[in-house]
Amino acid sequence: MQKEVLAELAKSQQPYATVLGCSDSRVPPELVFDAGFGELFVVRVAGNVLGSAILGTLQYAGTHLHTPLFVVMGHEGCGAVQAALASKFQGATQKSRIEVLLENILPALDGLDGTQPLRRCSTRW
Repeated sequence: MQKEVLAELAKSQQPYATVLGCSDSRVPPELVFDAGFGELFVVRVAGNVLGSAILGTLQYAGTHLHTPLFVVMGHEGCGAVQAALASKFQGATQKSRIEVLLENILPALDGLDGTQPLRRCSTRW
């Protein structure tokens, strides 16, 4: 049966959702949503940060694939967010390209003073 599915997907794709997720290997969207081949259009980047290539990819999904659902999927213990917190409150530094990634996360940390632990969402999947 998978051969037939893959043969059809080679012709075109019609995913029911576009998922922007972190590139963390512990949270694969296909497993989280119990999705099969071709059901999700997945865009993954550390920390779920947006850049021009990511925005273009999301626009492609909406414009050309007509996915009716867009999901931004975060997770606990994100290394990119932890690195941004360390940068902001402890002066930690990273290699240049990682610093560029963190620059996209740092604005979301405005308003935090670094003295209180972050509250975790009580909702569980």
